[in-house]
Amino acid sequence: MPAPETPTAPPRTLTAKLGEVLSPALDALVRALAHVSADVLTMTGLALTGIASAFFALAGGPGYVSPTALRVGGVIALAGLVATLGSLAAGLLYDRTGSYTPTFALGVALTLIALAVLGRLARLGAHAPRLAPVA
Repeated sequence: MPAPETPTAPPRTLTAKLGEVLSPALDALVRALAHVSADVLTMTGLALTGIASAFFALAGGPGYVSPTALRVGGVIALAGLVATLGSLAAGLLYDRTGSYTPTFALGVALTLIALAVLGRLARLGAHAPRLAPVA
């Protein structure tokens, strides 16, 4: 016997409504561009990352009262930029060397550097004074 479907509430947030409206068009765009060129698809992905980041900015509300939403949007934008530039750099290194070994070694090195930086920031943050929440 199939499980009964639970009714879902209609989206009430602006970002949910935008996602509902834009998803079919963006999905069709990505599927169409996937057959054109990998470079075009990469740039489309970067643009869509910008759109996702803007959704987080919109989620901050009027006057951007939610700094957390803005920070998350910033992290998503940075991750999308790094992913895009990283894939382009990997292709460039492969074209120059004929091997993915230098790209893999660079990725491992950058990951270790990022972990070291995060560890340092975590130690610094543990000793930072805590601010009282704004009412």
